[in-house]
Amino acid sequence: MLYKSLSLPDVRRIYGILEECRQHWDDPAGWQTVLLREAAALVRLPVGLYTELLDFESGQQPKIHWIYEHGWRSASDREAYYRPVGGVPAAPFSYSEIHLRFRERIGSAYRITCTRADLMPDGDWQRCRAYRTHHAPARMTEVIYSAVRLAAEEPVNVIAFGGDTCLPGRREREIVELLHQELAEMVGTRLSTIAHISRHGLSPRLSELLGLLCEGLPEKEIATAMNISRATISEHIQRLYRHFEVRSRAELMAYLLERKPRLR
Repeated sequence: MLYKSLSLPDVRRIYGILEECRQHWDDPAGWQTVLLREAAALVRLPVGLYTELLDFESGQQPKIHWIYEHGWRSASDREAYYRPVGGVPAAPFSYSEIHLRFRERIGSAYRITCTRADLMPDGDWQRCRAYRTHHAPARMTEVIYSAVRLAAEEPVNVIAFGGDTCLPGRREREIVELLHQELAEMVGTRLSTIAHISRHGLSPRLSELLGLLCEGLPEKEIATAMNISRATISEHIQRLYRHFEVRSRAELMAYLLERKPRLR
């Protein structure tokens, strides 16, 4: 596809974001924070959502395999967006007319990217219940949605950017489309998810220890830096080995240096 609305600086920034994500390849929340924060700034919509959904086309409410959010301007905005509908908590991409239209657009498509205006004209959008009860109170009146099927019977990968700071057009849609297309090639092969062996699930203390190990420090110096005994350090290191499914420091370093995530 030719991305005619994208300038050279836009394209450079897109690939710069992807490279920044790669620097956090073994930390799903880390690279997703980079993705959402930097891409939201590029399309001038402050809120970003990264979601993996199961059973997306079944006609039922899709099961959320994983969701990560960034950029809500206040807790009340987020609460308004997820306000219960008919006593049932709202789920992204399932509870409103705009989300249902997005699901219909996907069908059996491999990937799709569209804006709110692509899915629903202004008048219809402003008259619909979800606009009045959820999107307007949450300051999420304009949204770009993008979905990619990573593989058959795998979660559908969805990213969305929303806010009320601009009316996204072709440029913003093409930014998200190109970014998501390239990102999808990396997820599971060069970027870990919660299904992979990664930093996900480590305590802050173990994360600190892992960082010191990666710096090449011996256990004695790590114990001094963390102000705990060498015996405790040895116990923590064994926990890291079990978490990363390795048997030695050499195997752990090899996995982190190789930058190729393995499924648990």
